Amino acid sequence: MPTITDDPLFLSRLELHLLTLPSWREHKDRNDSWMTSKEIAKWYSDSGYSQYPPAEIEDYLLDKWKNKSLTNIRPAKYPNLINMQRLWGHTEKVYPQPEHLDPWKSDELQKLKKIAALPPDAPSAFLSHSQKDFDLAKQVRQTLGENYGVDTWLFESELNKDENIFGSVHLGLVHCDATMVLLTSNSIGSAWIHTEIVTAANTLNKKIITLTDAGDQALMLAVDSYLKNPEYSEDRLADILERYKQKEQNEHRIDEFKTNATNILNFLHLYSNFCVFPSIPDEYADSKFIDLKNALENVRHP
Repeated sequence: MPTITDDPLFLSRLELHLLTLPSWREHKDRNDSWMTSKEIAKWYSDSGYSQYPPAEIEDYLLDKWKNKSLTNIRPAKYPNLINMQRLWGHTEKVYPQPEHLDPWKSDELQKLKKIAALPPDAPSAFLSHSQKDFDLAKQVRQTLGENYGVDTWLFESELNKDENIFGSVHLGLVHCDATMVLLTSNSIGSAWIHTEIVTAANTLNKKIITLTDAGDQALMLAVDSYLKNPEYSEDRLADILERYKQKEQNEHRIDEFKTNATNILNFLHLYSNFCVFPSIPDEYADSKFIDLKNALENVRHP
């Protein structure tokens, strides 16, 4: 049976097809300019060419990428919004390649202190967070384990160096009982956070709990205001957006941050309980934030 490595026209045919997709300046959805390996496999077969399993196409393209032999095709920085599958696009159609684009984890696994109180069958939560908030995420992990008996999945402490990021994160979402979102001024505009919560809720049917950073007053005010009146106004995030602009000059990334922030808040409002970490401040006693203990009551293994 022929394999993709025996097909000298596969890459050139794929390049030409990817050129027919909308450019990043025209598209309205993240996936418009890209294709997953599953979509590539179907297109190639439907076009009357050979039939290759999506996994074979994925491995082939990743191997070519790793060996720097893909000239006009590259993977996307973020996976498909619904199923965490890797996206592939033509370099002339997708946004210019970001500075850091690596399908594999580039740093060493972070070893964290074992939480002795946790039993082997403790309920588990995938903690969706920005890597910039790793120190805060470690505090969340400690509190969930010691005070609530919940085990926490953290990207930094679960993936070894050179592991496949998309596949490993997806498995983490699958195997955990619930998904928790650590909502901060960093994560609220993150495309990764958006992808993880949409996949968890819509594809995997997981319980979603949001932990809002109590130490960020601007964020607390924005979320509290939003919960009281979901008719969302960008003005509520003005301080957070201004803070982001001070760190980022690229207009495209600023626009993406704004879009993600709005999408994430809207999505979480539909699917999530909003809690506060480490606890609800007294000045928010009349807010719509939910006590974390109550939100965790139904986090159990099936």
